[in-house]
Amino acid sequence: MKLLCLIAVLTGLVVSTGAVAGECFTGKIYPTPQKVLSSYRKFNVDPAKVVVNYSGDSFGPQIYKQAIDGVSSSIDDAPLLSITAGLISSPDIRNLVPELELPPQGYALRCTEFTPERVSIVIAGADNRGVIYGFATLKQLFSIEDGKAVQLIADINDFPVWTNRFICDFFANFNSEYIQFYAENKVAGIAGLTNAEWRNPQWWEKVQPQLDIMKQFHDRDIMTFMAQLHIYSTPPGKPKMNLSNEQEIDNFIECCRKMAEHGATYFMIAADDSTPRGVDGYKLYSTEEQQKFASAGEAHGYLMKRIYDALKPEFPDIHLAMVAAPYSLDHGIGTPSVDKYVTDWAKTAPDEVAWIWTGWTPGPGKPYVAKEQKMRITRLLGNHKAFIFDNSNGIYTPLVKWETSYYPGMEKDDDGIAFLLGLGCGSRPWETVYFINACDYLWNPDAYNADASYSRALEIVFGKEAVQPVNQLRKALLDADMERRLNRRNNIAGKINALEEAFSQFKAAKDASGKPLPDKQLEIAVNGLKAFAQYQPKEIIVYPALNNITVDGNLNEDEWSGATEFMLADRSGNCNGKYVKVRITYRENDAAYLAFSIPSEQKNDIPDMPHDSPVFLNPEALEVMLQTTDDFQPGTDADYSGSYAHLAFDRAGNTFDEDADNGSYAWDGDWQLAVKDTADGWCAEMRVPAQKIQFSTPQPPAPGVVWMGNFFYINNNTGSVQSWDTNGYTFHMPEYFGVLKFAERE
Repeated sequence: MKLLCLIAVLTGLVVSTGAVAGECFTGKIYPTPQKVLSSYRKFNVDPAKVVVNYSGDSFGPQIYKQAIDGVSSSIDDAPLLSITAGLISSPDIRNLVPELELPPQGYALRCTEFTPERVSIVIAGADNRGVIYGFATLKQLFSIEDGKAVQLIADINDFPVWTNRFICDFFANFNSEYIQFYAENKVAGIAGLTNAEWRNPQWWEKVQPQLDIMKQFHDRDIMTFMAQLHIYSTPPGKPKMNLSNEQEIDNFIECCRKMAEHGATYFMIAADDSTPRGVDGYKLYSTEEQQKFASAGEAHGYLMKRIYDALKPEFPDIHLAMVAAPYSLDHGIGTPSVDKYVTDWAKTAPDEVAWIWTGWTPGPGKPYVAKEQKMRITRLLGNHKAFIFDNSNGIYTPLVKWETSYYPGMEKDDDGIAFLLGLGCGSRPWETVYFINACDYLWNPDAYNADASYSRALEIVFGKEAVQPVNQLRKALLDADMERRLNRRNNIAGKINALEEAFSQFKAAKDASGKPLPDKQLEIAVNGLKAFAQYQPKEIIVYPALNNITVDGNLNEDEWSGATEFMLADRSGNCNGKYVKVRITYRENDAAYLAFSIPSEQKNDIPDMPHDSPVFLNPEALEVMLQTTDDFQPGTDADYSGSYAHLAFDRAGNTFDEDADNGSYAWDGDWQLAVKDTADGWCAEMRVPAQKIQFSTPQPPAPGVVWMGNFFYINNNTGSVQSWDTNGYTFHMPEYFGVLKFAERE
């Protein structure tokens, strides 16, 4: 039996203008539709004269009901509005729109009758999502103009190019309101991030309401859900997952099963940056794993096979994928040891398990994903599909705009799946804007206009009054931030004046609107740039070495005679008066030499670890950040001042390095290290030539050359932290690097 919904709203005011044909309106529908087949026509709406004929799920009609809530129902000359909705596969809809074919999630709007007495509209969906999106478009075409309730209608064929458009947040942040919001704004999927929580039974009890909500919206085919479980994300002090232990794998499978029982149909199993890597490839954590598996790639492929064999028969609709260790091209794909990981994984994991990848090319202004990047990976994967994990611009706050381009046809290569990194359910409000802005691109890339789309997303989330002041503030932030990226303190003053004026106007607009615009995040960004403009960096003169220095860990006083010395300063408030001494000197056109003397009462019980293990989490560690140039190359959308060598080591001599904070596997530096225990602690010697880092021309030390940098000592047992310059709220803030001036001896 068909459901006849008479939508009547008893309050509000509307003045009828009757039905008017031939008027053309554009820009109302978001995301931008594929085809508008006719001009738009406009008529007034009386909710008492609206009839919805639809036998499917009520979510779609509810979207439209929300649009006309509060509108007067006493309009004598408003036409009867009849809305008939259904699937194109149903005979009733097929009779109304014959020969219509639509891709998944597609919908069509047809105005089959338009007179002063009656307007008849058909919403035809390829599936339930299509019907929902059709109602959402009808709502977007409804407005209040000069106190009048007005509906636009045109003949439209629309569908998304990317079928599975996944946004994300931590699983515990899901709620019905956000799921409904994203569904109404034509986002197809939400991915839940879990980190280490899946190991904790109390966490499962805590998120049972989210599990129930997920199942409800899955069963109604309103939203697709992805579950991300990280195999190596472990609470502090707990061992990593042992893939040779079948019971541990069974426990993990049970967690996946619980997600599948509650509506998760996509799974993103992550090993990624937590997989240890040595100079000869990726490693496994335990001796037992190393004895059972020939390689880390085989072990990770075996895990996916176990999950697939256990769950696929029970849940035939699930899709499994892995964020494997070298998920980015920057992780060394193309080198034999990394390629072996990929091919070993591909041989072991079932063909139906997908590979998740990321990568983009900074172009003249915006990130671009090229087909060759995808092909470099898929050539190693055999029969496995791969889809994009996109973090090209979604992780930068507080004013994020989608500006990435995908190569034509990538949606077919990725099976229509795109996962966007971020937090979209309230904890970072700007990313709610970003996600629906990104959905506009994924829906119709050929029609995407970044500026117009971003403004429309702002309007949806924060209201019309936010659009102009936010766009003005965003431009002022970017202009000032470019000076920071290029380390141009002398040029930033005028940019800061414009930024302060834009921020003042933004706050005035926020106060007038009453909208919950996240001014705290913006204030942090603005104040950070102002602090950069006012900051006077620390500065030392570095003189050439008087004698040869052998990097052996023995701090021979004759070797280090004449080196510049300074002490690290307390950054945490609990260093107990024991400070690290740093010495630095150089050999011209060769390298800088550094020595550290660390007073410590702890014992050296740190085990040997593969290169690029997270040594900074061990009991004691030193971190050295060096920009071996002040010559950055503008012209791309890169964080120029973020191009620096991050070199870290612990008391046992374990090492880690990366280009800035971009991931340890993407880059290996050219440096030497030796550590030794001493009577009152330990010491270290380093040799550091000019590092080849992106967007810059490294300059070997010589008189007149300037490097920038900072030095940190971390004691994770006591929580004490020391550094040369103590400004900034994180370690990775190159705007607070000190100046190292290489000079001749007088």
